[in-house]
Amino acid sequence: MTMKETDYRVVHWHTSGKDTYAIYQVFYDNKGNVRRIADKPVNLECSTTEELKDLHFHIANAYLQPLVEGHLFRSDLQPKVNDTLNYLQNNFL
Repeated sequence: MTMKETDYRVVHWHTSGKDTYAIYQVFYDNKGNVRRIADKPVNLECSTTEELKDLHFHIANAYLQPLVEGHLFRSDLQPKVNDTLNYLQNNFL
């Protein structure tokens, strides 16, 4: 079975005391862990109704998966977090 490389997920952000949620395209590593999220949320604007329907179909599964905490993928610590995760995966998993 091959791992998926990308998917859509609901991402939770907590900024300035406010919670927000949006659907983002996420990218997985070879073990199925989220490695990064797209810079911007999915835009639900298409040039035809057929394209819009297809897009909704593809992102519908995002609601069935666990939330992704956005702050884990957007911070000044991210490069160090990635280095630490890579070290652990390469040496202990």
